[in-house]
Amino acid sequence: MYKIEQKKVTTLKEVTTHVICDCCGKQIEATNLPNDWHEFSAHHEEWGNDSCDSYEDYMVCSPACYKE
Repeated sequence: MYKIEQKKVTTLKEVTTHVICDCCGKQIEATNLPNDWHEFSAHHEEWGNDSCDSYEDYMVCSPACYKE
């Protein structure tokens, strides 16, 4: 038989506090993320089977950083 009691339990979690532009380094709080931030993925198709090794995710703050 189990004896059950109610106890207050706290946990530690990783949460996103800020988002940093991968191009210019601009940092903004994640709760105030404006609509003009862009998230995309890129890789090299011409590498054949090794293309999956070049796959990376990016976040940029503006169309100018997206072009760069």
